[in-house]
Formats: sequence, C-alpha cells, structure tokens
Amino acid sequence: MADSKKGGLRKDGTSRRTRAGRSGHGGLPRVMILAVVVIVAGAALLFWPRGGSVPTGIGENQTVVTASEAADTPGVPHSGEVDISSEAVTLIPEKAETPAEETPPPVEKTVTAPVEEKTTPPPPTKTQTTKPAAKPKPQPLIEPVSNGPYGVQTGSFLDAGNADKEAARLKAKGWDTRVRAASNSEGEMVYRVWIVYFKTRTDAQTFINQNPRDLKGAIPVHR
Repeated sequence: MADSKKGGLRKDGTSRRTRAGRSGHGGLPRVMILAVVVIVAGAALLFWPRGGSVPTGIGENQTVVTASEAADTPGVPHSGEVDISSEAVTLIPEKAETPAEETPPPVEKTVTAPVEEKTTPPPPTKTQTTKPAAKPKPQPLIEPVSNGPYGVQTGSFLDAGNADKEAARLKAKGWDTRVRAASNSEGEMVYRVWIVYFKTRTDAQTFINQNPRDLKGAIPVHR
C-alpha cells in the first residue's frame, strides 16, 4: 500500500497524475458554467418586474396597476381596487341598416260615373197652329163672247199672208178671230189679229193668263 501511494497509485488503479490532469483540464468548464449562471442571473434581474413575484416572460405584455401615494386614504383607489367599468371603452353600436323603403302597392281608384240629374222637362207650350192660307179659288174659265168692247190682240204683221196664218191657228182652237188692217204711226199698213170679244179688260187679261202657251205675247186691247 505504501508503495502504491508513493508510486502515485490509488486503490482503483488510477494514478494521481491522471486525476490531477483531469482536474487541471476540468477547471475550464467550471468557468463557463459560472459565466452562464451570471448571464442568467443578470437576465433575471433585468426582466424581473418591480414589486412583482413572477417574472415577465420575453415577448409578453403585462399591465401592472400600482398603488398611489395615498393608498391608505379612504375613497382613493389603489392597486387591486380600480373600477374597471370606468376604464372600459364605450362601445358605439353600429347603425342598424334601414330597410329599403317598400313601394306601397298601387291604390286602385274607383271612378264613379257622375250622377245625371233628372231634370223635369218643361210642360209643352201650347202653340197656336196657324191654319194654312186658303188657296184662292180658281177663276172660272173665260171664253170670248159675241159682243163686247175689248178683244185680245195676238200679233201685228206687215204681211197679210202671215196675219191669215195666225188667224187660222187660233180658229183651230175654237176661238172667234178677226184680222184688222190699220196704219201705224209711220203710215205703214199693218195687219192685226184679234180674238173677240170680252166684256171687260180684266176678262181679256184673265183669258190670256189661262192660255199662256197659245197666247204668248198677247195683250188686251179696246176696240
């Protein structure tokens, strides 16, 4: 045993030099571990909240309400007694959409026919019926008579032959005819054809009017 200790050997067979060599080389890791501990402690102190018990994680946001200086004053809010309702944001409700105005259905207009007022017709007026004028009584046919102061002259001719022809035409009608020769105002001989006789000039004119076709241009004359 003494030799083994002197020789630098232990019971496990390892030499002291070898363990001392490990210890000498193992001093560097300890320094690194210590440096890591220091860095972690510094980081903990840097991020540790003031007055808090739990450190705030990196990337987290946490709001801390601290007590005021007059924490003991009654009525003054302090940490843990803040009225959250007063701090709430007032929410303004969105304006409700107004429904589109519905077009009311068309109203059917009933057209009423105007009432015709019944008017009583006026009583018929009595109109005086005028009697048609009485037709004049037709005058009796006038015929020549055997004697009288008037005659009907049908024509006056310068040629005696023409006068005879006129007289023959009238005799064919049944009338008494005469051819009278006389001179005119220029001294010429003329031949006048008469139908004889009539009692009055009126009878002579009536006779002419009753025979207009046969006595065209005839005139009543005094004999």
